[in-house]
Amino acid sequence: MNRLLLQIKNLLQPQQCAVCGCRLSHREQVCCSVCNVHLPRTHFAREPYTNRMARLLWGRIPIEKIAAFYYHYPKSASASIIYDMKYYNNPTLGYRIARMLVAEPDFQHFFDGIDCMVPIPLSASRQRMRGYNQCQYLVEGLREATGIPIVKNAVRRTLFIESQTKKDFRERNDNVEGVFELNCGDGIRNKHVLLVDDVMTTGATVCSCAKELLKVEGVKLSVLTLAYSKQQLPR
Repeated sequence: MNRLLLQIKNLLQPQQCAVCGCRLSHREQVCCSVCNVHLPRTHFAREPYTNRMARLLWGRIPIEKIAAFYYHYPKSASASIIYDMKYYNNPTLGYRIARMLVAEPDFQHFFDGIDCMVPIPLSASRQRMRGYNQCQYLVEGLREATGIPIVKNAVRRTLFIESQTKKDFRERNDNVEGVFELNCGDGIRNKHVLLVDDVMTTGATVCSCAKELLKVEGVKLSVLTLAYSKQQLPR
């Protein structure tokens, strides 16, 4: 019956591949089978303690484990997933791709030991402008697939200065310095927290937010992002 209902829904409201735009079958959720095969997966979840993202944060913040689903290459075909989710009013795409992520073999044990999840917040002005926080949709999809609860009010973003998109390593760090503020640590005290963001490049946003969460007694921190955008580190 459920399969029949899905087929009827797909007939009346066909979903499109988030990468190439072709019509999805009832078995396909985010992208078609061809684009799914070619999605540039990082496989970081296989080595969540020592992968490239983990090394990028060594000496900056103490983390337990970190991973990203796939590489983000600006202007590539797969980049449309991020663009549609963030800028083209398709936040539910984040919900669906988060569930797809959890089903990946690489992430079979990644969520073990995680007590709760915290999405990277937007500033109030930015959220009013966009109408939603795409990271909230990501954690909702993760919660649906894993059962791990979400803590929404642990930290808040007090300012939005400029987009990080065109900034270099040092500019990104300066741009987010001090823009997050611990709001209520009760829900994360003595918990292993998974901090969730959409894209990580230099780690500046993650580090700035993580420093506030780590002020709470007994917090252990892991990080998950949908995508990872490689950038050359400064010498």
